[in-house]
Parts: sequence; C-alpha cells; structure tokens
Amino acid sequence: MRNQAAGKPFWQAELRGGRGGGGTNLEPLPSAGEFAIWSWASIAHGAKGLLYWPFRNERHGDECGNMGLCDNDGRPTVTARTASKICRIITENTEPFEQAKVPPPGGGPCDESAFTGAPITT
Repeated sequence: MRNQAAGKPFWQAELRGGRGGGGTNLEPLPSAGEFAIWSWASIAHGAKGLLYWPFRNERHGDECGNMGLCDNDGRPTVTARTASKICRIITENTEPFEQAKVPPPGGGPCDESAFTGAPITT
C-alpha cells in the first residue's frame, strides 16, 4: 500500500478487528499483542490512519460472527481495548508521530522490483 501511495499520505484499510475465518473455519480472537503488532507495523511504515473492519461482527454471509472490534452484543473485545490504547498513545504524543521520518519505500525484501525486476509505475 505504501509503495502505491507514491509518497502521498495513506491509511491502512481493513485491519481485521476480531476473529477471522468464515463458515466453519473460525480463527480465534487475536491477542492484544498480535493486534498491537498489526497496528503499530502500519504506523511504523508511515500509515497516517488505521481503519479496522468492522466495528461489530458481520451479521450475515461467509464471515458471519467474525471480524468485529466488538462482540455481537456491542461489548468491546480485547482488540477494541487495544485499538483504544493505541489511539490514546498517538493522541497524547501527536508531535513525535507527525515529525517521524519513515524511510522511503523500496529496496527491501517486499519491494515489487524483487518480484518483477522493475518498480510498478503509475
């Protein structure tokens, strides 16, 4: 996502808010640590915002009963509490986050040139 933003600000979209899977293939609720790593990794790579999907569990379809920051009855899960802590840390320390310098994309093991031989151009 960062490479495709081409130096412009970007948000990390659709970070999983809760359990994963679908149908009978249900994954457990991520731990606070796992959830924090996903969130902080996006911030460390330059994301200016995080979008967790969805707020409440999916109500129908293949992902029914999964993905939400909150349980079916609206109670916050460990992931919602962790997202709140992350938000509070960033809000209380806005200046360092705004002034942080993130290395430019490219050159790492996930650089698209490692797979295609040349960077993606837009």
